[in-house]
Amino acid sequence: MCGIVGWVDYDRDLTRERATAREMTRTMALRGPDDEGLWIDPHAALGHRRLAVIDVEGGVQPMSEGPATIVYSGETYNFDELRRDLEGRGHAFRTRSDTEVVLRAYLEWGAAAVERFNGMYAFAVWDRRTEELLLARDRMGIKPLYYAPTPHGVLFGSEPKAILANPLFDAEIDDEGVSEMLTNAKTPGTASSGACTRSFPATPSRCRGAASATGPTGSCPRASTPTTCRPRSRACGS
Repeated sequence: MCGIVGWVDYDRDLTRERATAREMTRTMALRGPDDEGLWIDPHAALGHRRLAVIDVEGGVQPMSEGPATIVYSGETYNFDELRRDLEGRGHAFRTRSDTEVVLRAYLEWGAAAVERFNGMYAFAVWDRRTEELLLARDRMGIKPLYYAPTPHGVLFGSEPKAILANPLFDAEIDDEGVSEMLTNAKTPGTASSGACTRSFPATPSRCRGAASATGPTGSCPRASTPTTCRPRSRACGS
């Protein structure tokens, strides 16, 4: 079990937000007691807490290759098969980890790579070529992934408390959340700890910047199919 967190913001320089990104990452300490990693770009911050299982020395995260950086939690059962396929396509691996296989699969096939994965996983890939974030979770939702759109991007994590550690997110409970806390009812796809925290759909979604007359704005996942759309204040994904 590992924990991933992230923050994308197309309206600020996240290299100046290292302390907040680190606090988000440290909320995942119980999910990953063996190691902590943080990677920051001007518009993206990715954090990882690791429970080391496969390739203890080589599988350190966040992991970068060329223009892409990944944080990953889970296990891809067919990673040996995918590795051989990718080696046949010219990829030279530096580690024995399934994380590198997933990262290189993204570099080879883009978002369509998820169609080739057999396993339980949640991961995020930031592509510096397009300043685009790809988020994906296994089809059965074994590995959790929560997100909250912001006016200029998105916050995400393996648990809602990663999102709550960021001051951009207001820890408010709406009527639906109160009902869930006082009864046995549960609304699929939500977390009652915050009015705008949603569990992630099982198909990949993208978050990308879009040019506007006033500067860059964010486009973030809000549907259960690969999509881009503009976030609105206090609006959540479906």
